[in-house]
Amino acid sequence: MFYGVERSTQDMVFWLAPTETNKAAFTQVLLNLGYTDEELEDFKATDFTQPTTFRVWLELGAADFLTYAIDRSITSMRRRTG
Repeated sequence: MFYGVERSTQDMVFWLAPTETNKAAFTQVLLNLGYTDEELEDFKATDFTQPTTFRVWLELGAADFLTYAIDRSITSMRRRTG
């Protein structure tokens, strides 16, 4: 993780491994944060194994979530970094 670097957009970016297990776990996190099933319908229909980008609005501001990073999937990055 790269902590403490101020972004000009004032948001946070998180990378998630593109698995359906992560999608289910993250869905539960969003429900715990107060999102409703209706608000998450589009997200639940997303093929999480494909490159995906979405934004979540939190009390402190926006957070962007990605399942890829600049032409590299999270899985291939994990292999490179051990």
